[in-house]
Amino acid sequence: MERDERNDEVLRAMANKPRWSWDDAKIVLEALDESGVSIAAFCRDAGLKYFRVLQWNQKRRQVKSTGEGQQTFLPLRVIEDTKIRRGDSREQSDWVVQIELIDCVIRVAEGASEAV
Repeated sequence: MERDERNDEVLRAMANKPRWSWDDAKIVLEALDESGVSIAAFCRDAGLKYFRVLQWNQKRRQVKSTGEGQQTFLPLRVIEDTKIRRGDSREQSDWVVQIELIDCVIRVAEGASEAV
């Protein structure tokens, strides 16, 4: 299989990076997939460190098998009433937004900054 010279240049530039981003790893792993050769042969040809590519490939397999990193959407119910019942039966009306997750409640107070 003939290799793309531009792709080889990109891979050689990445070989010297002290740290890789996930985007860098994706580029390398896509090139590995397209090469059709073993990780060892791919790394030798591209000048990449074998264990670095192996580690990213293992991480990619883990993400695929566990679904890690995938977005999950949960149902949303909007309640117009601003009064929220607390566990101690007192009404709390100073919360503007309350988000209830499985094991967590997030409350945003009236007048909260945009950063919140």
